Amino acid sequence: MRPIGAQLCGSKPELAAECARIIQDLGFDSLDLNCGCPVDKVTKDGSGSGMLKTPQLIGDILANMVSAVKIPVTIKIRAGWDSSQINAVEIVKIAESAGAKAICIHGRTRAQAYRGPANWDWIRECKQAAQTIKVIEKIFFF
Repeated sequence: MRPIGAQLCGSKPELAAECARIIQDLGFDSLDLNCGCPVDKVTKDGSGSGMLKTPQLIGDILANMVSAVKIPVTIKIRAGWDSSQINAVEIVKIAESAGAKAICIHGRTRAQAYRGPANWDWIRECKQAAQTIKVIEKIFFF
């Protein structure tokens, strides 16, 4: 079945290029950086949605991945770490600059996890800020 994509989760830019090359060499058609997982065991080392606290690190990792492969690189994020740290628009711009082809945005914060209402305004702001990157909405309804 094609196309098939892989998703990486991690916070070490020095590993990003090599990991991306491995994914490409395995035959995947696209590669996604997961900056949206809210689970404590993932965020405790700054991975998943923990990366929302260090937007420039996201840019560094994406740039390393994009420069290492020919397949499209995408990213998944949340609107921010919590309601006082909404930075999805900033990350859209960073991801776009780094060469990511698409960004999937969950309309909740890491603090919300999968509870409470999603905020469509945050996603709308990201779509308005995007110049070339495709913005995809990700909403869970449970």
